[in-house]
Amino acid sequence: MPFDANSFGVVALAAYQPDLELFAAQLRSIQQQTHSNFLCVISADGGSEQIRDFVDQELPGDERFQVIGFEDRLGFFGNFERALRNVPSEAEWVALSDQDDYWYPSKLEVMLPHLQNASLVSGQARVIRLPGNEVITSSTQRKNVDLDALLAQNQVTGSLAVFRSDLLDLALPFPRLNTVSQVHDHWLAVCAKSSGGVAILGDVVQDYVQHGGNVLGEVGAQKSIFASFQHLVALSRKYEGSASPISILKTAHGLSFGWRRVMADTLFARVTPAVRGFEAGIAPFRSGHRWTTTLRTLVTGLQRGDIAVPCFVEFLAGMPLELVNRGKRLVTRPGQTGKAEKNVLLTKLLRREVPNDKKQSQVSNLGATSSYRGKIAIVLPGFSKYPIGGYKVVYGYANFLAGRGYEVTLIHALLLWGAKRRDKDFRRPISSVISGLRPFRKPKWVDLDTRIRSYTLPYLMPAMLPRTDYLVATEVQTAKLVEKAARRQGIPASYFIQHYEDWSADPEFIDATWKLPIRKIVIAPWLQAHMRSLGEECDLVPNGIDPEEFPAGPPLSERAYDICAMISDVPWKRADLVVQVLNSQVSNKSGVRAITFGTGERPISLHSAVKYIKNPTKAEIRSAYQSSKLYLCASDGEGWHLPPAEAMSSGCAVVSTDIGGVRAYAENGALFSRVGDASGLEQNIELLLNDHQLAEKLAARGLSDMRENSPTKAAANFEAAVTRGA
Repeated sequence: MPFDANSFGVVALAAYQPDLELFAAQLRSIQQQTHSNFLCVISADGGSEQIRDFVDQELPGDERFQVIGFEDRLGFFGNFERALRNVPSEAEWVALSDQDDYWYPSKLEVMLPHLQNASLVSGQARVIRLPGNEVITSSTQRKNVDLDALLAQNQVTGSLAVFRSDLLDLALPFPRLNTVSQVHDHWLAVCAKSSGGVAILGDVVQDYVQHGGNVLGEVGAQKSIFASFQHLVALSRKYEGSASPISILKTAHGLSFGWRRVMADTLFARVTPAVRGFEAGIAPFRSGHRWTTTLRTLVTGLQRGDIAVPCFVEFLAGMPLELVNRGKRLVTRPGQTGKAEKNVLLTKLLRREVPNDKKQSQVSNLGATSSYRGKIAIVLPGFSKYPIGGYKVVYGYANFLAGRGYEVTLIHALLLWGAKRRDKDFRRPISSVISGLRPFRKPKWVDLDTRIRSYTLPYLMPAMLPRTDYLVATEVQTAKLVEKAARRQGIPASYFIQHYEDWSADPEFIDATWKLPIRKIVIAPWLQAHMRSLGEECDLVPNGIDPEEFPAGPPLSERAYDICAMISDVPWKRADLVVQVLNSQVSNKSGVRAITFGTGERPISLHSAVKYIKNPTKAEIRSAYQSSKLYLCASDGEGWHLPPAEAMSSGCAVVSTDIGGVRAYAENGALFSRVGDASGLEQNIELLLNDHQLAEKLAARGLSDMRENSPTKAAANFEAAVTRGA
């Protein structure tokens, strides 16, 4: 079929209470098209008399413009569908029109020939803002993308599109979902992509007018992440009647997964025969989609620029309810025994649920020295592929509990319900989704018991937590979520506090979580003192250092290095101070040798004589401790700092800033100086390097103190605190 100057088609225009000045300009721009063989069907939503009178007044005698009117109000989605249902059968093509734009005279003439090779053709537009005709951009940046990316984010604006009339056989009737995101042009675009293809031209064919009355606007597509969240809240208030967290999540789910699933499922039912790549294209959003496929599509689209950050954020916000909806595990709420309830577990992740007839055999395999004691779920603030002291402690307790007969589940999530972060790091949503691409992975830097389940989720809310006997929060941002989930399930919850985390949240928020009605467990006396100042009680469970992991090394006199230190990019650990002190020692003191380690790159300013080990193994860390006389800590604050304790267990003396997280265990094995005092640290280093007897004495005291609290004793105290009174 040649789409030439003689081809007949329909311009479908949806109208509802238009701005009459803009409407007149739109009508005239259509009337003045150089391709003149068309019928313009104007569907007036909610009444037609005013529209019909205005069209007759503005375009007297032009019979190509016909108004069809209906008293019922359907909204723009239903109104466009109604206009398309009235396209006459002899039409070869259809163009969509808004009521307030301006078409360039050659628009149809430029676009129609391209329908020879595609089901739908889209041009570009100059975007202007009223009042004042301010040019926002000289051209939109629509582009041709694969079907999966097109489902994720629409690249076709209806007023810029022309399509073959036979596309209506596939597109009508429109699928339905009660959400603002159900838009006619998105549906027509994916229909075309699934059949005869989509062509995106670089030609600017019209002005796209932005004003206060736009239902959907071009400017909105360029929102910042913060503005996107504000927009989401506004839509939640409008469509859900509330801005509560669950209302916002429902709105986000409809905007993202809900509408895409409706389109993908409808396409799957209607498209025959399928074009090449069709099933793979709709797979990320169909009912029963695989999360790895979905997340890969979203992340890849974001990286390629096929999916904008605001759209990505909408998917991120829609994930919690999608996770719940996708879950397969049924639970019974307290007082409703025998009744299957809606899934509130970890989503599809726990589709790996063990059949009932196999559970008893699993319990019997928990270990010869243990009996089944119940379930414990521990929530951590995201997954880390590098060693973190606080995580190491939690993982150690998880191993102990698994060995004791508990069914332990570790749940990592970076975005958490109830969180109130101090910073506005907008990389966090992206990082959380990327982490969620590998939901079952376990950290490689620690040996986790094989019986422990470990999950990494992009987002976590109370209803998603598994049915368990005990819940444990491990960081300030996890506390409110765990407390809420425990109340829902009617079970004990504990809050394991390893620091006063004022880098993560404001003090008011931290103190509020410390006052939550759940058990509190702290690791250092200074944390206990602050807890009591808030009128709260807590259990003190100091960490234990494993003498088998960090055994005492040779006498100090036989050690090759004088100073050992960790270098971290965490601000309060003061890498700058460590480098300053070490550089001074190796530069000004003849024969002083130093060894350092860390997970980042070697600091550029670190003296070349100082050895640096990047991403050290356990053996390399142990060797660094055992081959050094002193360990240097320059932190501004720590909860219960593991590296100096590990060094003491390895026979080092310690020089540290005077912080509660070291003084908690090193009163007898360290020399202290004021926080931030480089000269004080240097003086103490020089004192110990020159007074070998004092250094040996401190090292011996520190080693003795480390042996008093073993990891097994600490883990047993942790278990007792978590399960007490259950």
